[in-house]
Amino acid sequence: MSALTAGEQALVMLFRQRLEGEGALPQVRTLLYLACGVSGVEVALASFEAMFGLLARRARRVLGFHRATCEAVSADERVLLGLIAAHQAGWAAQAAGLARWLVPGAAADELGAHAQALARALAQRSRHVPVRDRFGRRGAIGSGPPSGAVAVELYHASH
Repeated sequence: MSALTAGEQALVMLFRQRLEGEGALPQVRTLLYLACGVSGVEVALASFEAMFGLLARRARRVLGFHRATCEAVSADERVLLGLIAAHQAGWAAQAAGLARWLVPGAAADELGAHAQALARALAQRSRHVPVRDRFGRRGAIGSGPPSGAVAVELYHASH
């Protein structure tokens, strides 16, 4: 986790903390406050909770997350980082593809909308989540959206 940006670390910790159950909501709120500030915390919390709920109810499979103290980042954590990064980069097609990989049908559109709102809230406080290639390098895939083949390769490399 130490190789991740502050925005990436905040997101990974949010999901890991939230997996601790309803009792972890105060910690989640605090993390979002630190990441998004007072003006963005309510939108970020609502978006995050909606994302978390959709994933809990509609995920295509059981998603894998590490414990909060683990330095490693799971493939599913990387996909969620990629979803936020794609929204921050303005790569709508890639974000939609990642959302559809996580949840089926209309739930993917809903997940994408909540992820986009969370991405904006993070970006307003300069908590940017960089797009990474399959080796974890930032910005290594060029300045524009990846081609379909590269997007598929990026996805498969994270799994």
